[in-house]
Amino acid sequence: MTPEGWFSVALVFCRISGLLYGLPVFNTVGVPKHVSVIASLVLTILIAPTVPVVDDPLTLGVIVLGFGGELILGWVLSLTVRTIFSVMAVAAEIVSRQTAMGMAMFMDPVQKIQQSPLGVLSSWMAGLAFLSMGLHLTFIEGIAYSFQWVPPGSTGLVGPTAPILLEACRVAILVGFQLSGPLLALVMLVNSFIGIMAKLAPKMNMFFSVGMTLNSVVGILVFGLALPWMLEIHSGHMVGSIDLFFQILQVMD
Repeated sequence: MTPEGWFSVALVFCRISGLLYGLPVFNTVGVPKHVSVIASLVLTILIAPTVPVVDDPLTLGVIVLGFGGELILGWVLSLTVRTIFSVMAVAAEIVSRQTAMGMAMFMDPVQKIQQSPLGVLSSWMAGLAFLSMGLHLTFIEGIAYSFQWVPPGSTGLVGPTAPILLEACRVAILVGFQLSGPLLALVMLVNSFIGIMAKLAPKMNMFFSVGMTLNSVVGILVFGLALPWMLEIHSGHMVGSIDLFFQILQVMD
């Protein structure tokens, strides 16, 4: 194989690695690092023979810009998916802050941040839904098609993708508040009840002796009942993130 051929293979590997590095589940804490590397190598072996060979003369600038551009493109493609994926964690974290569950913080291996127990549970459930729906295979298939839209070595500036990333952030924040809205309304009713009881029995410390416990218990029960509905809404938006994925490829084309 010519040096240009090996360079094209390396570019394919860089784009796939950038995608898998940011794709949910693949970069979860506890998943062996070599899983993503091996998956990238296998996908490169399957995809590289089908892509055109780079025609540009190999200089240091071409090599550095080529590798950097492919890595950034793969990472940006995965960022749109990961932003929408965080919707469940955002909603659960909002609920936790209002139900006194935010005081117990754990390491979330999916999001790689400290979150409340409800946030960690939501991240795990979202990851299981992501795998059960086969969305990881859909996005891997998408990265294979991306080489037909944007051949290796022809990646330009990713600046035009900024509006799409901002749209993904807007959707994530908006849906996060929408999912947590019913639970927040219930928490407000519970707090109103506690406030009335505190007025009726001023000698009792209702907010600390009853309020925190009641908020936590009611919040957990309602969250458990609402979890299937939340996962259904979340899964629908994850499917919608496929459109954002291909919009980035259209912009880069």
